[in-house]
Amino acid sequence: MRFRVDLPKIFRAVLISVSLIFSGLSAAAAQSFIQVQSHATIRDTKQSAQAFARDFAQTKAFLTKSGWYAIVIGPMPPDAALSALRDLTASGQIPGDSFISSGDSHLSQLWPINVATTGSAGDTVAAEETPVIIRDSDLKASKRVEKGWSRAYKMRLQRYMTWTGDYDKAIDGDYGRGTRAAIKSFQARNKFETTGYLTGDQIALMIGQYDAFFARLGVKKVRDLDAGIEIDMPLALVAFERFSPPFVRYGARGDGSLSVRLISATGGRDALRDLIEPLAVDHALPNDFLRQIKRDWFVISYADDRRATYIYVQHDNGLIKGFSMVWSPEKDGDLLSFAQSMRHSFVPIADYYLDPTLSNSQPDIDRSALTSGLDIDSPKHQGTGFLISAAGVVLTHVANVRDCRRITTDAGVNMAVLARDPALKLAVLRPKRAYTPRSFALFADDTPFTGAEIAVSGFSYPAEMEVSSLNFGTVTGSATTPKRAGQVRLDVRVSPGDAGGPVLDNRGAVIGMQLMTQSGSTRPGYVNFAAQADGITKLLDTRGITYGRIAAYDPVDPEDIAAMARDFTVKLSCWSP
Repeated sequence: MRFRVDLPKIFRAVLISVSLIFSGLSAAAAQSFIQVQSHATIRDTKQSAQAFARDFAQTKAFLTKSGWYAIVIGPMPPDAALSALRDLTASGQIPGDSFISSGDSHLSQLWPINVATTGSAGDTVAAEETPVIIRDSDLKASKRVEKGWSRAYKMRLQRYMTWTGDYDKAIDGDYGRGTRAAIKSFQARNKFETTGYLTGDQIALMIGQYDAFFARLGVKKVRDLDAGIEIDMPLALVAFERFSPPFVRYGARGDGSLSVRLISATGGRDALRDLIEPLAVDHALPNDFLRQIKRDWFVISYADDRRATYIYVQHDNGLIKGFSMVWSPEKDGDLLSFAQSMRHSFVPIADYYLDPTLSNSQPDIDRSALTSGLDIDSPKHQGTGFLISAAGVVLTHVANVRDCRRITTDAGVNMAVLARDPALKLAVLRPKRAYTPRSFALFADDTPFTGAEIAVSGFSYPAEMEVSSLNFGTVTGSATTPKRAGQVRLDVRVSPGDAGGPVLDNRGAVIGMQLMTQSGSTRPGYVNFAAQADGITKLLDTRGITYGRIAAYDPVDPEDIAAMARDFTVKLSCWSP
């Protein structure tokens, strides 16, 4: 049954507030939250939480045991939560896939930020006071929670510890001696017991320090297509200055001392090695600078009482790219650790490199959008696709790749169209060079039955989303018109950005591909259609394209489906001709 209750906004706010009043009167009773969203990144979480808080003052965001961040409304008594969930989803004020949460998976509150830090033993330390040692009263619990973290989340914490200066090893998600030593270093500096295992409160402290640090430097991700480099840049401290190939130079803002150069040129491994000495001369380094040289990259570092220099350069597929930073020693507290963070954010963009003839004698180029963290050459449009083989082959809606000069995935992989089928409304893409994805989807053997539970994985709003999300619904039958032959009808709320995403059954197997929602259609917004898996696999068989089928029969938890789908759902960008 579908409820449709059009409550005035003020009444909805009162409803939640009254629920919370009841929760205060019965603190000992079980409490529930309405979980409205989850995100993989801190910044997305805070932005979404702030948006929900405009309508619901009781909005909170928590780090969860899965490593993701949950945005919730509450707490409130279970009955009140269930009633509010029904009314708010029916009126469209919260997503249709919102659900009731007990809060048992919440580790620490990310938003709103608490003024004080509370230790696991109940000690509270005001921000202005000298911290005292906070004892971890349950080390076994910390170890148990860590076992539930995803590899991606472990890597994220390693990245945090690079800018704190505690970690300088590979960002690999493997917690060996190096990572344990880094955690102990972080704990010791912040007056925690040095166990080598992070508690929820310690992670919250680290996140708070990270956000404050990046806000102070004005860090934004810059995608510089002149150099063919994507990288985190401290835009509060530097701004674009000029081209002098092989450099794009960023000079200090105001009376600051920091300068950054993006390095971009063509060449092989020999050219990479030959670049070391010219870079040392260009940066006016003495003969005793430190260098670490590997097969496909090198690092140069030097510091004296006047300046510090850090240079990282790599070779990949005939292109040489990197960056350098130079700053005054009094800024070591910020910039020494940020150099490592910058290196870990560094991504070379294939097929783009700095034109050696480019100079400032050419007409002025407006790079203000770029140096605000925006890409001048922004995608024509973006949409969803999903990986279907270990060779990196991607399936998507044909509209997502129409009239594109270039097609890229969110992993920076350039794609070419391998096959199109306008009747099925799908396109098959292949990577232009060898690429091995983390995972790929498997197709179901059987046809979905009416009433079966499904989930659509996609980037509903691709410009704002870094990771895919799931929209849950049910199969309501096969399409009944000749125009929709080979399609299945779904009861699910999706957005245009979800088109091309996989429709999954309760095992996480692909039963279809989400089709475009029709703007201006008279049908209800929850009635949508998908191309059925059997029609898709027939096309793949005809073209000799390899794909996999699922062998499992047992359903899996929605959280596990979400984790699986995140690995094989990709965001596609179409670049204008």
